[in-house]
Amino acid sequence: MEAVGRAAFRYWPALIDQPLTGGMELPYGGGIEVIHLPGHTDGHCGFYSPRFDLLFSGDLFASYWFSTHSPPVFLNRHPEQIPASLKKVKALFPRLIIPNHYDGLDGEWHRRKFDFLMAKRGCAG
Repeated sequence: MEAVGRAAFRYWPALIDQPLTGGMELPYGGGIEVIHLPGHTDGHCGFYSPRFDLLFSGDLFASYWFSTHSPPVFLNRHPEQIPASLKKVKALFPRLIIPNHYDGLDGEWHRRKFDFLMAKRGCAG
């Protein structure tokens, strides 16, 4: 699917000059921790700010007014890894979450939507 999008939109990825790894700290906003959240892609990452207790969760889940869901299986390189990545975010327990796909910029609301998604998947508590 990604190859089709690249061909259709003539999009080519940026070259990586320094790979990111889980646990790496980036020097932005008082320190941003790279959180490895594989499943959507091999190297899919979220970015956590301890200063703001805020996680940018990338494409781990989508949070819309009408729906909260993981990406469809056909859009993921390793969908079997998504449950472990969801549990990693649950264990991190950030106060605020901002996913890549969302309605409204309200980190507390998206956090509640994430909790709803986890409960729907049988991972409440």
